[in-house]
Amino acid sequence: MELWAGFILGFVGSAHCIGMCGPIALSMYRSDDPLSGQLVKAIMYNTGRMTTYASLGLLFGMLGSGIKLTGYQDILSIVLGLGILLYIVVPKLNIGYRQSSLYSSFFSSIHRQIANLF
Repeated sequence: MELWAGFILGFVGSAHCIGMCGPIALSMYRSDDPLSGQLVKAIMYNTGRMTTYASLGLLFGMLGSGIKLTGYQDILSIVLGLGILLYIVVPKLNIGYRQSSLYSSFFSSIHRQIANLF
């Protein structure tokens, strides 16, 4: 069962790579770069990507192991699951829920900065 769960998570997670990692990787290369320059860029990009994912995996693995050892894993799983459900359901209830102006201004400023880069 664990093998299938890993396969399904990997398959579904590939949509993340298509949508996010693909455009980043495609924007790195220019057609007028020499082949050696493209190779160096590819090695640096993939080394950084693998190092980042491995470091995050190590960090969260150690954090999860610590939570499991203290006996709070069951409680934390239930609380986080309820939090995810509330995050999905509350905005759809349409009960006068509004975003704060601080939230809106923060994300609009990030959107403007990213738009300026493009």
